[in-house]
Amino acid sequence: MNRRRSFPQITHTIHLDHCTMASQMPCRSLRVLAQPARPSLRISSMSTPRRALSCTPCYAEEARDGQTEEKPRWLYTPPGTKAPFSLHFDSKRPNYPINESQEVLDNFYIGLLGPGGDKVLSEKLKWLAVTHKSFDQGRRGFNDRLGFLGKSIVSLQASLSLVQNPGIFKHPVPPRDPSDKRVPFEHPALEGLDNLSYNSRGWITHKYNLVRLAEKYDLIKVLRWHPMNPNDLLSSGVDVVLAHTMFAIVGAISLERGGREANKFAQEKILAPQGLSATRPIDPPRYALLISGPRSSSKTSRTDFPRADKESQQLRQQPFAAMASAVFFLDLKGKTLLARNYRGDIPMSAVEKFPVLLSEAEEESSAVPPCFSHEGINYLYIRHSNLYVLALTKRNTNATEILLFLHKIVEVFTEYFKELEEESIRDNFVVIYELLDEMMDFGYPQTTESKILQEYITQESHKLEVQARPPIAVTNAVSWRSEGIRYRKNEVFLDVVESLNLLVSANGNVLRSEILGAIKMKCYLSGMPELRLGLNDKAMFETTGRATRGKAVEMEDVKFHQCVRLSRFENDRTISFIPPDGEFELMSYRLNTQVKPLIWVECLVESHSGSRMEYMLKAKAQFKRRSTANNVEILVPVPEDADSPRFRTNIGSVHYAPEKSAIIWKIKQFGGGKEFLMRAELGLPSVKGDDEHGGGMTGGFGGSMGGAGQTGKGKRPINVKFEIPYFTTSGIQVRYLKIIEPKLQYPSLPWVRYITQSGDIAVRLPDVQ
Repeated sequence: MNRRRSFPQITHTIHLDHCTMASQMPCRSLRVLAQPARPSLRISSMSTPRRALSCTPCYAEEARDGQTEEKPRWLYTPPGTKAPFSLHFDSKRPNYPINESQEVLDNFYIGLLGPGGDKVLSEKLKWLAVTHKSFDQGRRGFNDRLGFLGKSIVSLQASLSLVQNPGIFKHPVPPRDPSDKRVPFEHPALEGLDNLSYNSRGWITHKYNLVRLAEKYDLIKVLRWHPMNPNDLLSSGVDVVLAHTMFAIVGAISLERGGREANKFAQEKILAPQGLSATRPIDPPRYALLISGPRSSSKTSRTDFPRADKESQQLRQQPFAAMASAVFFLDLKGKTLLARNYRGDIPMSAVEKFPVLLSEAEEESSAVPPCFSHEGINYLYIRHSNLYVLALTKRNTNATEILLFLHKIVEVFTEYFKELEEESIRDNFVVIYELLDEMMDFGYPQTTESKILQEYITQESHKLEVQARPPIAVTNAVSWRSEGIRYRKNEVFLDVVESLNLLVSANGNVLRSEILGAIKMKCYLSGMPELRLGLNDKAMFETTGRATRGKAVEMEDVKFHQCVRLSRFENDRTISFIPPDGEFELMSYRLNTQVKPLIWVECLVESHSGSRMEYMLKAKAQFKRRSTANNVEILVPVPEDADSPRFRTNIGSVHYAPEKSAIIWKIKQFGGGKEFLMRAELGLPSVKGDDEHGGGMTGGFGGSMGGAGQTGKGKRPINVKFEIPYFTTSGIQVRYLKIIEPKLQYPSLPWVRYITQSGDIAVRLPDVQ
């Protein structure tokens, strides 16, 4: 037997296009269009008891009201957009009182904006700014977009106040929590800075501070919203709603009165009550006016500002971020090879004064500064090869960042053209213009990573190597690495390279020693991996309290690549980073320790009757036998007029280099603990007599024989060059190198290599015997 069950039959006829266009049509047409939008509910069931669903009283009143079509759309909800029944059965929740009085709203704006405040905004925006999206289920419009715009304006003004005005905070520093074990950072160089504060932009725009301001102006009286629990507003999120409404009022002022009035309101009504002194409102650029909207034509709503010449003078006196108005490439004579004007506020004739100003500065002092000012224009330059790279600006910009940017230009151009000189500038001016446009935008530095730039700007030889891939976001959080990188074999090559600088006296004492180290990497990894590198850093063991196994190294002057997370390094001394693709230098460091010479060189110089000189040289390796020095080169200076060289040695090769006035002893492989000898004999011109060249030797030598290898600038030392693989002088070690790629989770192969090479090693020559 078939049993048939009856289900409720619901028939809905809703025209969405009518609801969408309702706000754009006249009110009389809205009533006609809203009638078919009402759903007809028909329930038929033999077994299901019927329940009467009645309209709520408030909706019924508006439905019976015949004058609703005379009200503006933002002031009421059309009956056609409401449901004919309530979803809450026998609801005992009390109704939250909501202001519907125009007079109360006008009094609020007068108290907030001052006399005439009720005339600043239009009637529609006055209601919209205080309407939350929870009110009437968002059917009358709400203030979300106004709040977003207002928060951006307040955040910008807070940042400007923090940066531009020193000593602006009047609140005392709160006492520290006794349970807080962190120690504040103190340094003598920071004691004279009066613009340091525990406050930040995030705290200034925090809801806690904005709620206090909202209570001061009685914003809660005009706020239109529906709390979840009218008996407990705090649990319903009244603090978030009030803070958002304060931002929305700023956005409404910006929308109708322009950016100046919004900035002024944010400074006087939001920042100043928090003890943040008001800054001079900065006229927004042209593109900002398109976002903020047209300014009011009313004279009463505008603020008088200084003239353009006074304003530009004040702007020059304020500190700004790194910004350059123009970049020039000049030859050594000062002729312009290529120019890029970013802002248009610098006359092109200003660059013609640069060679004259530079020559005047060179005449006044031998040490010419890299930046100087003339007639209100700042000149910042560097010299590379036969070029000057020059940046001009009128602002009081960060000179160090601009000079660093000029060095990055040279670095990027060198990677593109192999050599950066006058000829390469002329031959590649099209590519250079494209690079300059990508590296700087409106005078502000942007992308300076050559790996990323090569994805956009390619040369003919590079186009065949790079596969087509979707464009990447240059301004994302990891701008130095593109997405979608894939390798068949995932490998990382890490080189720890240390250079040894030594100055040794003639009797063998080490006068000066230092180690300059660098960690260089070649990454061929897929995806967006995170690498963690651990070294035997002495500070790391002291910070974490771990036991030291072996030798710990105390590094100084540590410099990292921009990919390293510095906050984590400060906390636990762990080097965590997302590496760029390809080859780069991860970090550099310096060790100021006493180091013995790895290759000890002793030299004895003898003269024979002023007709010849004999050099006896001994070289000894002072490192372990398991290591080997490669490509050892010992350069011994000799008199400039020496001739007829003769050599004897038991290893390597020796030759005379007249262009260097030196004897060069080359040893391909120098084993650890071994010792080798070399003897050289050179003839001299047979000239006796005066000491005009610094002679004065007891044997009566004249000419240039004042000493072995003496020149007009003094006696030259012996120079030593070498390279020792798999060896470090400082004892630095890579404890671990972890590679984490959460999405791909591929196996990887890390390779680590240690190299010690000679830097500036000089051994002073003894006196001639």
